[in-house]
Amino acid sequence: MTTEHHSSMKNTYLAVFGALAVLTAATVGASYMHLDRQKAIALALAIVAVKVFLISAFFMHLKFEGKMIRWLLITALFFVFYLLMMVLPDLGWSCPVCFGESGSNLAKGFTWGILVLLLLPAALFGTIAYKISSAVRRKNESTGAPSI
Repeated sequence: MTTEHHSSMKNTYLAVFGALAVLTAATVGASYMHLDRQKAIALALAIVAVKVFLISAFFMHLKFEGKMIRWLLITALFFVFYLLMMVLPDLGWSCPVCFGESGSNLAKGFTWGILVLLLLPAALFGTIAYKISSAVRRKNESTGAPSI
């Protein structure tokens, strides 16, 4: 591959990353719009659909795949969509933030639960990355190679 191809792919990845960051900010901003439940869920699903498309098309390289992979993807998406439509009404009514008061104890517990579920994998991956970098650093020091 040529250098200009790597440069163009890097620019594409950075553009997709920027779009994902903007869409994430839009998701957070939409949560402060105080829309009714149906509009809020529809807006969230629309934003998520665009984000899923960007991630699968560019980061998972599905944009560059053949017809067979695309048909398998379309079939899988059909079944996911069907399952989502079967489960979505229950999800909309069971969400403590959507259904109850935003300052209720249930909503606060829900928020803390999400925070813990996000922090645990981050701490795990951070620890693994630290251990790997420590092992590489020790190996480089013992062989006299330049450190990272």
